[in-house]
Amino acid sequence: MNRTPSNQQIEARAYEIFLERGGVDGYDVDDWIAAEKELNARHQEIEAIYAQEKPERETVQVGYAVAASGKRK
Repeated sequence: MNRTPSNQQIEARAYEIFLERGGVDGYDVDDWIAAEKELNARHQEIEAIYAQEKPERETVQVGYAVAASGKRK
């Protein structure tokens, strides 16, 4: 599970940052980058928690067994 925040999520957070800063224009790129970094960090934290809670599964190899003669079983 390797999800990244959507552009809509980043845009919404960047707007929140803009408002928190008092609505001063001229920092749209800075707000976007800050929002992107913040949301990526949150997603990584959530993935780490999810990975700890998720039971480990055995890796199963799918395919055909091939005998020494080269014929498929």
